[in-house]
Amino acid sequence: MHTRNIIEQIRDTCLAPARSCEQNWEMDFHLSPSFCGFDGHFPGNPILPAVAQVMIAREAINTRTASNWSIVKMSRAKFQNMIPPGIVITVHWKETAQENELHCKCMLKVNESVASSFNLVLRRMD
Repeated sequence: MHTRNIIEQIRDTCLAPARSCEQNWEMDFHLSPSFCGFDGHFPGNPILPAVAQVMIAREAINTRTASNWSIVKMSRAKFQNMIPPGIVITVHWKETAQENELHCKCMLKVNESVASSFNLVLRRMD
């Protein structure tokens, strides 16, 4: 799996632009069974790897801000529920700008249940 490939596929799975929701943001993604992030994880019972969940959150933030952010730190990561292919994932996040960084509290939900949550510190790459 090439990083560029997975990022392009993540962008292609976005269902609509980010929307504001009570001082937070959210964006929906639909990952089909052919999404490359499921490759090999696990054969016969595919689930979305944690690294792909983090990449989806970062791409949601990149899309909303029209910038290219690099993850410099991740903390308080909890991956609570498996995410299978073919369902809508809603990424929720709250942004706080601090100096040259963007601090984001992220949560991925599937069917209104929290699948994962984590905090990201991002630095602009462009």
